[in-house]
Amino acid sequence: MSRVLPLPGPLLLLLCYPLLAQRDMAQKDVAQKDIRASTTGTCSPVVTGTSSQVTINCNGLSTAKANQLVVLMNRILAERLDLSEVNGKLDQLHEDIGGLNAALHPMANLPQPVLALLNQGDVLATQCTNMMSDWARLSIDASHAAMQARTAERRAALEGRVSSSSSATLDEEKAKEFARIYSPRLAAFNATLHRFVPDAAPIADISIPASAQQAANYAFDIQMLSKRYQENQAQSGRPYNSQLVNQITNAFADANRFCRDWNQAKMDSLTSGRQADRLPTHSTNPADPTSSVNADEAEKYSQTLRPKLISFRDAVLPQVPAYSSGRDYDAVSTSSQLGGICSDVRTLSAAFQQKALQEAEHKRVPGK
Repeated sequence: MSRVLPLPGPLLLLLCYPLLAQRDMAQKDVAQKDIRASTTGTCSPVVTGTSSQVTINCNGLSTAKANQLVVLMNRILAERLDLSEVNGKLDQLHEDIGGLNAALHPMANLPQPVLALLNQGDVLATQCTNMMSDWARLSIDASHAAMQARTAERRAALEGRVSSSSSATLDEEKAKEFARIYSPRLAAFNATLHRFVPDAAPIADISIPASAQQAANYAFDIQMLSKRYQENQAQSGRPYNSQLVNQITNAFADANRFCRDWNQAKMDSLTSGRQADRLPTHSTNPADPTSSVNADEAEKYSQTLRPKLISFRDAVLPQVPAYSSGRDYDAVSTSSQLGGICSDVRTLSAAFQQKALQEAEHKRVPGK
């Protein structure tokens, strides 16, 4: 049987107070467990309580580098290393790495204006070399073309000499051809016409003419005899044999054409021979075949590349006072002269680069 004991009010408060205190402490513990600490910065340590692990959030680091950093810090803590000694080693390592980078990439530490000038020098040297190569190629082509022309001229002259020496052979061949084709026909017409014109002066038949002129005269005499025949027939009131007259006219025209061709071939042969005899042993065109090419390319250089080269030289020479080539960038009339300027630009650029690297090394290691 249970009973409810009546308690006075003050005693009841004393009994409940410990319970209230325990409740408050429990709430405080819960509040402490929910505490979240945060900091800002590139590398910010966050500590949330005593005997807790330290979490370092480093933005911008890869996982591999972050792990290496953790290993390094744990080693420092575990081996109780002197932080000043560690910092000294790190500084020395940084300096050694800087020296290694400078050795592997010496141009990386040069000022931007210097790098710009060096790049300009490389570009101009390349452009200069390309122009020089094109110029030289054009000059070679011009010389080769002139040589081919001289060779053709000499060959034609030699052929002319051969033609001149074989002039007699040409006459002999043409005379035989005339005798085979025209002489028999003209001789037959000569005999026929003299029967109708007995009082006409006799015409000696020519079997093999000695020249084209003799053959032409023979054919002309037969043609004149034909006209005499026609006149006699007209005076006597008798018709002439038109078929015979036409045959004689055609034979005369053919023979006359043959003689003209014969004469032309003979003249061509003699003319070639005389030209060959007058031909000098050297070229008939003494002018330099590359003069036109040189003039055009020199003008091209003057208008395009020369101002850039002079500007580069004037910008670099004060930086390298010990360098002096004495080469004039204005006087360029051949590809070989331009080649000398190209070489000078490269040498000047190399001297400037060497001086710039020496100055950069001196700044990196004072007193060196």
